[in-house]
Amino acid sequence: MVFPKTNKELDLIAKYFAPLSLSSKGALGLHDDAALMEVPSGYEAVVTNDILVEGIHFLANDPPETIAWKSLAVNLSDLASMGAKPTSYTLGFAIPSYVEHEWIKLYVSGLEEVQNNYKIALIGGDTVSTKGPITLSITAFGHVPKNTAILRSGASAGEEIYVTGSIGGGYLGLRYLQDNLIQVDGQLSSLFVQMYRKPVPRVGLGIALRGLATSATDISDGLIADLGNICRESDVSANIQAWDIPVPEGVDKLIEKNCIKLQDIFSGGDDYELLFTVPPGSKSKVRDLACIYDLNISQIGITSLGPANISFYNKNHSIIEFDSIGYSHF
Repeated sequence: MVFPKTNKELDLIAKYFAPLSLSSKGALGLHDDAALMEVPSGYEAVVTNDILVEGIHFLANDPPETIAWKSLAVNLSDLASMGAKPTSYTLGFAIPSYVEHEWIKLYVSGLEEVQNNYKIALIGGDTVSTKGPITLSITAFGHVPKNTAILRSGASAGEEIYVTGSIGGGYLGLRYLQDNLIQVDGQLSSLFVQMYRKPVPRVGLGIALRGLATSATDISDGLIADLGNICRESDVSANIQAWDIPVPEGVDKLIEKNCIKLQDIFSGGDDYELLFTVPPGSKSKVRDLACIYDLNISQIGITSLGPANISFYNKNHSIIEFDSIGYSHF
């Protein structure tokens, strides 16, 4: 039997995706059924997977390069929350037949940008045609020294709770793109859209938190929901001072105009910041890390004895009630 010289799937892989694998010897040029992976002696592998579906996790008219950025960055954010150094990833690429090669080219350019920033490589995956919607599945790999991974379950009562960056920008960017936040001016809307489309995984800080943070998670489903995950897994409660939670510029005015509620900001999701706990008396160490990584890191509360419960307080010490605790996958 004579095999044809061309194969649509293999040609697609060779043209667009194989170049993303060149820095990884174990990727084997994406020519084989699987990749070869090594974990340095004394280290453990850390693996995470996220699926992004058009219309649910990104909008149909989002630029393909920013879809690529987000699809990979959200996985690196998961690795960062555990203190892992990212090394490689695989890609499940399910696209309808109407998607043009220019879209794929731009998507690949977005992956390449993230790869270059974090020194990682594509080592495998699968490409299939679908009737829609576009579905992207990325599995990212990293490693940590044995017994140093930062888990959700390590917090104890009396510890300080910190968050990086600011909370709510991704949610506001999505609201704006859905024409549901027309009161925002051009400069702020660009900032919010950037935060929604191109979240920045806090990889360097995550690695630096090994041995200091007792628990951590990234904020994907909303501050309330992800803090709840730490409380649940660690069997602690959390007392949060709402006014200490950092929010993007312009949020206060939007709240004053009744365009949004503070509760929406805390439950909206798409932040991809790190939320972590440290032992009491660690303020100076956290402050040093904020300077090293040129990153805003804010203490927002303290943990207390369980069972798992979160109390958000206003400046007058009254409790804030919430209609929603965050994004739900089901």
